[in-house]
Amino acid sequence: MRLSPNSPPNSPGGAGPTGGGVVNRACSAHDTCFFNAGINADGNTNGKIPWSLKQVDAARSCNQGLYDAVKGSSEAGATLLQLWLLYGDDVPFFQILRPNTAAHR
Repeated sequence: MRLSPNSPPNSPGGAGPTGGGVVNRACSAHDTCFFNAGINADGNTNGKIPWSLKQVDAARSCNQGLYDAVKGSSEAGATLLQLWLLYGDDVPFFQILRPNTAAHR
């Protein structure tokens, strides 16, 4: 995911395309969602960082919003984002998302 220039200060993010587009806008909204929930990307990808059930629910909601925003997009990165958000908490797949925060179709 790309940390959008429009994201809140000190919010999480990653490397990705700059500028506009569906993916970048969706990632910016995801960053904002995390910021508003008081959580960050470190906890979303590292289950060893303690989170409350409320934080896990907020992350799942933010992740679902990102998935829904890029679903059906043909932009670069959209398909990989969808796979990460759908299967990222599965042990045989990636396990790069905190358990119980994956999106659903």
